[in-house]
Amino acid sequence: MKFYDTINPTIKLRFALFSFLFLIGIFTNAQVIDESGNSPYSQIGIGDINSIAFSRNMGMGNVGVANGASNYINLINPALLSLNKQTVYEFGASANFRQSISKNVGVSNTFGGNLNHIALAFNISKKNTISIAYLPYSKIKYRYESKSNIQNDTNVVDFSNAGSGNITQLAFAWGYEIDPNFAFGAKVSYIFGNVWDETNVKLGNLILKTVLTERNFVNGMEFSPGFVAKTKVFNNNKYLRFGATYRAVLPFAGSKDQFFQERNLSDRVGKVDTVFANKKFTPELPSFLSFGTSLYSGEKWSLAADLDFGFWTGVSFRTFAPNQSLQNQVTLKVGGEYTPIYEGKKGYFNSVSYRAGFQIGQTPYLINGNGVNEYSASLGFGFPISKLSSLLNTTFIYGYRTNITTSSGIQEHFVNINLGVNITDRWFIRPKYD
Repeated sequence: MKFYDTINPTIKLRFALFSFLFLIGIFTNAQVIDESGNSPYSQIGIGDINSIAFSRNMGMGNVGVANGASNYINLINPALLSLNKQTVYEFGASANFRQSISKNVGVSNTFGGNLNHIALAFNISKKNTISIAYLPYSKIKYRYESKSNIQNDTNVVDFSNAGSGNITQLAFAWGYEIDPNFAFGAKVSYIFGNVWDETNVKLGNLILKTVLTERNFVNGMEFSPGFVAKTKVFNNNKYLRFGATYRAVLPFAGSKDQFFQERNLSDRVGKVDTVFANKKFTPELPSFLSFGTSLYSGEKWSLAADLDFGFWTGVSFRTFAPNQSLQNQVTLKVGGEYTPIYEGKKGYFNSVSYRAGFQIGQTPYLINGNGVNEYSASLGFGFPISKLSSLLNTTFIYGYRTNITTSSGIQEHFVNINLGVNITDRWFIRPKYD
């Protein structure tokens, strides 16, 4: 009998499978992320910031600063990775419907879908857990048209504005259990991507139009430390947990191209005039500070609340944002989860986890000096598919954004349906003996 000197072949096979799925996820995400639905607000700043909540947390109103579980990955607060004592693999995708209502443009309905995340977490020692994840950072997808009359002229000018692109992050996280009541963690993300914006102008019945296009390329790092602490309260194994995390942006680099094109009505490009190419600039991205608390009883039930602060003043990225600016934001998130089987109840539907939550707060967007608020509610379920070690998670989210001055702004309603799978296993524990 002897200790193994090499990694078990089964572990190698599982890790190779994860690596393959991870690469497929990256490729798929790059292909479909632009199909996430049209949002006029994504024209502003760096677009729509993607939540770093995974399937479980989405069903609870995106809470997660102090709310974790042993069989789910939590990157909202990397300190909660210390709860993962086995290997956990998670994958999530979503479909969404958006309806935008504008006084000037009218009603626009769009439907799309995208990959939300692909992630792996595993122990490297009894108290250390690390994770690698690939997920969107922000999304840009908008298109709208308008017309303008020319004074003392019968011709009408047609304007069309559109943009697309995505900013993505590759995250490496670590959680360390200092003692049973306190844990610390940190996450480092490499953020990269490109975005294009264009404005089309066509005069009257002319068969040619002029298009101004700008492309932005960015890359940089984000560092996110976090901690959690818990204490026993009341009786019967009830605990109160507190947590905090900060997402700090490290220096970014960027370059941009801008050029005019002459196109026919079939968008065939003719003459091209370059304004500038590969112009270097320094993007400014937002930072975030979050506090959270949760009351829970083992895996039976939990109630949680987060308060998030986003610091957007001074953020700069794209130049195609007329009459628009950004503001700091505050968001409140509240959610809970209940799993009846942990109270001794039998039957399949008593082994399902039931989740609900909501969030309310400001967005960073300012339209003609007026803020935009966002409200959403979520309902989620975790269906066991393999003796509680693997789960199929579904989440339904309804929300809307509204400009404070609705007569001059845009109302946006959205429905998101998220589907996630998480698998818990002992991938990296070696057998002791032959």
